[in-house]
Amino acid sequence: MSHLSISNSKMMTLKFLIKIPTFLLIIFCLQIFIGQPVPLPVDLHTIKESIEHGSDVIFFGDSTLTYSSVNDQSSMSTPEILWRLLPKAHVWAVPHPSTNMDVYDAFIEFMAHEKLHPKCVIIPINLRSFSLVWTLNPYMQLRDEKFISKFENTVWIKFYHPLGVFKFFEPLVSQYSYEHTKILYKKQNLGRIKDLYFDPLSSTNDREKRTKAQFILDYMYPLTVQNHTFQMMLKLVQHLKNSGIEPVFYITPIDIQTGSELIGDDFVKAITDHTQLIKSVMADHSINVLDLSTTLPAQYFIWKEASDQNPNEHLNISGRYFIAKSLVEMTSLKNYQ
Repeated sequence: MSHLSISNSKMMTLKFLIKIPTFLLIIFCLQIFIGQPVPLPVDLHTIKESIEHGSDVIFFGDSTLTYSSVNDQSSMSTPEILWRLLPKAHVWAVPHPSTNMDVYDAFIEFMAHEKLHPKCVIIPINLRSFSLVWTLNPYMQLRDEKFISKFENTVWIKFYHPLGVFKFFEPLVSQYSYEHTKILYKKQNLGRIKDLYFDPLSSTNDREKRTKAQFILDYMYPLTVQNHTFQMMLKLVQHLKNSGIEPVFYITPIDIQTGSELIGDDFVKAITDHTQLIKSVMADHSINVLDLSTTLPAQYFIWKEASDQNPNEHLNISGRYFIAKSLVEMTSLKNYQ
């Protein structure tokens, strides 16, 4: 090949490389102008409506706020009870099943973009949300809602639909990987998540053995500050400080009685270690955390009423009232009485 041919080949390659960013720029501009609008999720509509109606206090949370027992005399949610205990405040709830710190943080970013500014935001810290059963669960990733919350008022929202085509919002962990995650305790393999939740023929069908493994999976994980949920909680704290919104954090009650009966002192120690770490690190960021993790006996929890009897933090009406009353009496919310 002649020297001239090599030069022409290099020139053609260079021209092609120059055209690539030009082409991408054209696509970028077209997407901005012709991108389809993205409807707001229900939660973001609720946040906007709450501020527009002059809400003082917004109560974020998961299903622990709203779940009720079939034996309850009232199905009032925790935020509804709180509203009755704070007659001078306007309390709105934004409950979302299986939500997490990532979503709470995205909500605060959305509020900042929209220039929405309540006086106070209540945020529960669910100890189970730090565990693999929550962080790896594909149904709890909520990647599309987090994207809309963060970028709804920016140019990047125009790329929501193209990103969806390329499966950007697909969970980072597959259902198969999640189900086949091993449950390890003191170097023993207690089975897989699949055995506890998805396989009726598994060896963990023995009710007590299965419940014990679930308590270990849900609460006895190794917790460090490097945990993703922990990192997102600290990021949320920083965004709250930047926004000037007062946060009220509380650790939700867990069924410490049943857990300790099944596992023993190791269970109590694990819960104590987790809560002490959370409270200590949050205190370093000037945040006081109300710890209600071990405050309620087993009869306040309603998970045994469900057909699957999977342990969780759902409370009966007495438990929900206890949460609301504790928030009023033991946090800055008493200033709204």
